[in-house]
Amino acid sequence: MTLLLLLAACAETPDSPAPADWFYADNGGAIDWSSVRFAGADVLFDTVGRGLVSGPVSGAAQLACGAPTRATLAFAAGRLVDVVTVPAAACVEAAAEALDWASLPLAGRPLGDTPRALVVYDVPAEATCSSCS
Repeated sequence: MTLLLLLAACAETPDSPAPADWFYADNGGAIDWSSVRFAGADVLFDTVGRGLVSGPVSGAAQLACGAPTRATLAFAAGRLVDVVTVPAAACVEAAAEALDWASLPLAGRPLGDTPRALVVYDVPAEATCSSCS
């Protein structure tokens, strides 16, 4: 049985299936990675097996610059492989690419020890882009 997960753009609304600042870690075959797609600020994917771990994650503020945005970061073997921002925010993407994410805790396990993961942040606005320098 395939389960479709949806991360809502407005995570604060009661109808949201997932809150802002949330992660999905695949410890082996839980997500069909070829199914990952975007509908506006929402990321959708199919689950195909066991081993999916999810929960709250910190770190959105370290990406803050300019206007608020939804940033979805994809990781493989602890390395950032893709960043999608909606609305587009080049400075948030640059900040994400400049950071070392290996020690980010995902349910008590460092991201660097996780085969694959998606991290979704609602990045707050910042008056200057100091975090992107």
